[in-house]
Amino acid sequence: MTLSSEILSEFAHRMGEDTELIYNARHKGVTIIVGNMGYGDVYVSTSSSRKSHHRVQFKGKVAFEDTSKLYLTSSSQPVISILEII
Repeated sequence: MTLSSEILSEFAHRMGEDTELIYNARHKGVTIIVGNMGYGDVYVSTSSSRKSHHRVQFKGKVAFEDTSKLYLTSSSQPVISILEII
């Protein structure tokens, strides 16, 4: 990610306890950034398999380059933000 990145899409959502969310990118060839804004941890993966996920804690962020779909699972009720940048 460079300082000249452009935000193409923004999404915020409060997940329920032990719920799953599948996020489909709205644009092709973007980097998707998932941020945790609080109230629990969220686990993010590019695969529906829970074996290869990234744990994102409060105030944490994780980026996925050139991804079209993300799988998110909550452990509590986190508020998440998802940005698509190019």
